[in-house]
Amino acid sequence: MPDFDFTGAEGELAALRRLVLAEGERRVLARGERFAQRGEPCPCLAYVRRGGFKYATPDSLGRERILAFAFEGDFVSAYVAARLGRPALMDIAAVERSVVVQIRLDAHTDFFEHSVGERTYVSRLAEAIAAQHVDRLVRLVGQTPRERYFDLLRRVPDVFSRVSLRDVAAYVGIDPATLSRMRTALLREPRPKP
Repeated sequence: MPDFDFTGAEGELAALRRLVLAEGERRVLARGERFAQRGEPCPCLAYVRRGGFKYATPDSLGRERILAFAFEGDFVSAYVAARLGRPALMDIAAVERSVVVQIRLDAHTDFFEHSVGERTYVSRLAEAIAAQHVDRLVRLVGQTPRERYFDLLRRVPDVFSRVSLRDVAAYVGIDPATLSRMRTALLREPRPKP
């Protein structure tokens, strides 16, 4: 399950997926390679065929904070910034060797501007993105690190074979040593009987 879940926008995403797969170009990114760099324009949108990405930004002390992950079947993009002609607000970097199919957003304005009912496709997609960002913010503020950890494990059961402990710790909002101790304590807890 993606970190950004666009429930209610499945039709828009299916159309976008078809466009990207039909007209996009394949790109392979090495672990650590950036798809988007904070402060730089990111005119592309990509569909993740294999691998994974982290959306990250530094905090006021220079520590990396991870806001979201995207894996196979997800899209990666600094979409809102690109549509507004602004630079990306965060880095989007591969957490493992990854394969995407990407398009340039400006080469497909006709697709994004076409009407779907009373609104354009772009307005429907922007609403879905805004709703998802609000949901993510509420979870970040309202959940404890332990709850965020379990939420991530439910979404990505193999996360530790794909993402570094440091990145998982940055995502749940604790330091790596605390995450390691929490994982050890959880392994020692008795499991409920089925």
